[in-house]
Amino acid sequence: MCPPEDAAAPAKAVLGSVASCAFASAACTGAFVDIAFEDGARFRFHALWLRDACKDSVHVVKAAGERILTMIPVNNACVTDAFAATSAAVDAETGILTVCWNNSQVPSMFEGKYLRVFADVVAMPLEDAAAASETPSDTTTSASASSAPPPPMVDFSDVSWLEPYTGFHEAPAPRPAHLTYYGGDGVAGLAPASSFPRFDHDAVLADPLQKIALMHDLARCGVCFVDGGPHNETD
Repeated sequence: MCPPEDAAAPAKAVLGSVASCAFASAACTGAFVDIAFEDGARFRFHALWLRDACKDSVHVVKAAGERILTMIPVNNACVTDAFAATSAAVDAETGILTVCWNNSQVPSMFEGKYLRVFADVVAMPLEDAAAASETPSDTTTSASASSAPPPPMVDFSDVSWLEPYTGFHEAPAPRPAHLTYYGGDGVAGLAPASSFPRFDHDAVLADPLQKIALMHDLARCGVCFVDGGPHNETD
């Protein structure tokens, strides 16, 4: 999803402390793009996030702030394990970062300020990435790891369940195989209402796979339960 303009509001404080949001350098490593900024910060961005968040004039209608549907990743063979960045270069005159992709689509262009605003939220500091790669594997399972819910059993390489929601007028209706129909417990041919999918609130927030599984099951079933959510004590 392309972040809206006001999504950067919480990051205005970050910009106030940043000496310069300009790009210093960029290099692609397949599924990731490593970007250094003039303020000294260095981050690793996921290639698919960059492709999805691009808001240049080829991907977003500036005047309306609307995405061009023919350019969204799901309609351009981007949501696959093979998708990767092939090059990343900063123009010395304009300061614009241009990233090219391996699926022969048009490149994506970014301004330094835009990516620096979101870097602390969506990207991994390169110091953390280096530490993760140098940390020896530990075969001992921690208590927190053992208590974490298992990854959802969803084939994320198949995104056909998203086709009805692309926004195109010729988009197909959801396929019967992608829907689960519910009825009262014991109704023949219908799943019991007591079997609606359930998710743990903290796990959904922490695990991208859990987020996608929640979206998948919500589209499939129409209803999901999220357990362990925070209580709103003011309303």
